[in-house]
Amino acid sequence: DHVVSAWCTSTSAQAALSEYLTLGRDAFADKYFSEALPRDAPDVEEEDEASLDEDMNRASEAQASEAARLRNGAPVGAVAAGGALGATYTAEEVDEGARTLSLETGTPEEPATAARMLAFDQLMEGGEEEGTDSGRAAASATATADREAPSAAAVPEDALDGLAVALSPRSLHASAAQWLLPARGASGGPRDRLALREAATRAFGPALAVGALSPREVIAAARKAAREQAPSPRSTLESQAWGRSDMGALVDLVEWREWHNLLARRDLEVQRRAAAGEEAATEAEAKAAREQATARDLEREKPTYRYWRWSGQYLTRYAVWPGDEDGDTPPAGKQEDAEEGVRLLMVHGFGASSEQWERLACQLRRQMRAQGLRVPRMYALDMLGFGHSEKPGLTYTQHLWEAQLVDFTLEVMGGRPFVVAGNSIGGGLASGLASNLRSLCKGVILCNTAGRLLERDEFAAELAAASGQSVGEQTLAVREDPGALGEAYQAPPVGGQAALDAFGWVLINFLRPQVGSLLKKYYPRRPDAVDAPLADAITRDSTDPGAANVIASGQKLPPQRTLNEVFDPKLGYAGPVLVPQGALDPLTGASVSQDRARLLGELRPDISVRLIEAGHCPHDEEPGEVATEIVKWWPTAVQG
Repeated sequence: DHVVSAWCTSTSAQAALSEYLTLGRDAFADKYFSEALPRDAPDVEEEDEASLDEDMNRASEAQASEAARLRNGAPVGAVAAGGALGATYTAEEVDEGARTLSLETGTPEEPATAARMLAFDQLMEGGEEEGTDSGRAAASATATADREAPSAAAVPEDALDGLAVALSPRSLHASAAQWLLPARGASGGPRDRLALREAATRAFGPALAVGALSPREVIAAARKAAREQAPSPRSTLESQAWGRSDMGALVDLVEWREWHNLLARRDLEVQRRAAAGEEAATEAEAKAAREQATARDLEREKPTYRYWRWSGQYLTRYAVWPGDEDGDTPPAGKQEDAEEGVRLLMVHGFGASSEQWERLACQLRRQMRAQGLRVPRMYALDMLGFGHSEKPGLTYTQHLWEAQLVDFTLEVMGGRPFVVAGNSIGGGLASGLASNLRSLCKGVILCNTAGRLLERDEFAAELAAASGQSVGEQTLAVREDPGALGEAYQAPPVGGQAALDAFGWVLINFLRPQVGSLLKKYYPRRPDAVDAPLADAITRDSTDPGAANVIASGQKLPPQRTLNEVFDPKLGYAGPVLVPQGALDPLTGASVSQDRARLLGELRPDISVRLIEAGHCPHDEEPGEVATEIVKWWPTAVQG
């Protein structure tokens, strides 16, 4: 959900952009972002409503037209905000832009240049299953006509009437966003709490997505304003080790979107070539790697990768492994009706991506077939801010990621019953997803999950101290009572959000050269499981624009729901849970890991704990053992 003001019509978006250019980021944020959950929806002028309808209709027509053009091999085009076709790009120009990316690593030679090469915003080819958003391949309407940058003159207040959206006014995601903002009368303003690019991203991202603003227009206006404000040899748009200029934040919004568009196109093109046999030169190497992995019980099953736009804006890569319902030969033996249509969703940990589930997917298919079980369709997604998914300049919280998972299960997985597995922070998110959707979730699998976990008496005491209110209930109450969660978020006293960005940048650059050695430490029993694909994926993902901001957001998380609360039948999820726990986890220490497994097992009788001789990522270090435990437990989940 968009939990702050956003402007979606051409008129209101351009007026808001003009005001941003005039006021600057901080004053703009303080003026329009003091409420994530406005108590009274702002009035929208009738002409603005009509303008929004007109824009959306034109955008829909343009999407259908552009999709047909793309399917027919026509040049990639874009749609102007007025609805007429704007600038188009020939196939040669598209190729030229794509060539600025290395097909081997996906790393840009010149990120800013590559991002500016193309002004398009295409929805990538996705699945064709019923009910999926990603299955509808279309080109998103974006404005690319060269229009004069809007005047920086002041605009009347009523000209800024836009669309303030709180799609889920009682959602944890929206309430956590409200917690981040200052309460009435508190010192400081949104400028001290929002990420450096957050005001621009939330305010203008929707307008860019529907084509009400042109990417070229935004960049041209920002550069013009930067020249007028700081006419010096050093541009205020240049990359900085400390902070980001007001206009630089606006340019980043556009260029980061374009960068991830190009990365997605590159991913899908490489996949297409591999499927068509055009990468025959590397097939022998791939076969040798598979044979070697088979000997070590670490074979990977490569999925089909697709892209989905979360909230209509943010490119999210996800993986799909087909199940028996997709045409593979079902196993012999009796098939239970309860198994049909159940999906498996796998959620990675911090810094990882969907690739880390390829070994478990392979072992699950092999062992389920051997046991006569129906193989489910399996999904894994790169959470926003990780993997090959976009990394917009937002404040990331556990509730934002849980909201993304909810939408993924409903939009991409078609709202079918599912089992969810998670590792590390992905385990905490999987638990939150199960608690949020409850009856739709048939089971939860936790591999060394993150999250607060208390002894029974500690949880009871904490609940009593809050007058019986759970953390989830306190979070939802933030709208009426800003102090419901206790002390509100406080920005760093020195440096503010710029200090957080610098912290993220320093940490990523410090850890990147150590990825391989750190992974081997986290895979203590089988360090040979840390192969080049695993280390290279994590290293590559850390170089994407926006990665440092994701790390920085770790300092802004609202109070967490404990796992005690999430798995309390009255407060959260009451279904079956399997805990294949790496008993040797060096991240927490072996004794703490085993103690957490014990505490999880004591929460409820139907939480099954299995200790496995592995480290922090047992599903990737010992996929065969984890798969064996899942296969034994699976009928309990899918058959109730």
